[in-house]
Amino acid sequence: MGKRDIDRWMVGAENIFKSRMIRLDRDRSNLIKHGLAVIDASFDTDQGLLDYAKGLGNVIPGARGEMVQNLPAQRKGEGPVGSFSFTVGYGSFPWHTDTAYWDRPARYLLLYSPVASSCATTYQSSEN
Repeated sequence: MGKRDIDRWMVGAENIFKSRMIRLDRDRSNLIKHGLAVIDASFDTDQGLLDYAKGLGNVIPGARGEMVQNLPAQRKGEGPVGSFSFTVGYGSFPWHTDTAYWDRPARYLLLYSPVASSCATTYQSSEN
């Protein structure tokens, strides 16, 4: 790789970095203003998702200490006993607030699906 190739690669990497920073700034602004940011992004790994989340703010481990919690869809009765997956399976989950039982609940949650779904996610805004 010659110097021109390296310079071109560095400019390309810098442009990617700048566009990610602009996206993070926009997403962070939407979170603060609306409490929600819909992000059209894909991540190759859990680490990529975690890196993105860290760009938005402080990431707090889940109840079992995991930094990224994978929740695969499961049939009724197949999820962990006591979980919504166990109770309703692929059906609609009852209205709930994640981390509400923590001493200090999370201010924001990052939900991600690597495959687009036709299932709706309902949320409630405190603005209305």
